[in-house]
Amino acid sequence: MAHLDHGAIARTMIAAGVRAEVRGDGAARFVFAEAGERAVEISESDAGVWVEYWDGDDSPKFDRTFPNTDAVAVDVTAWLSGKTG
Repeated sequence: MAHLDHGAIARTMIAAGVRAEVRGDGAARFVFAEAGERAVEISESDAGVWVEYWDGDDSPKFDRTFPNTDAVAVDVTAWLSGKTG
């Protein structure tokens, strides 16, 4: 399982101009970040860092798994700014 510093990724998102907060407890802990109609949930998984992408609907639009948080920050920031997807 990848180690995710939830607080650090939330601070990275906030620094990029996105609303972000840590939610949940224990194994169910995740970072929720949003901008406009788009949102993401970032959590740990056995395969790396798992991200669900939401676009104003009641269900996720798609999900991706990344090997590290650096890759997550780049992709999530682009998604939330509307530059991808």
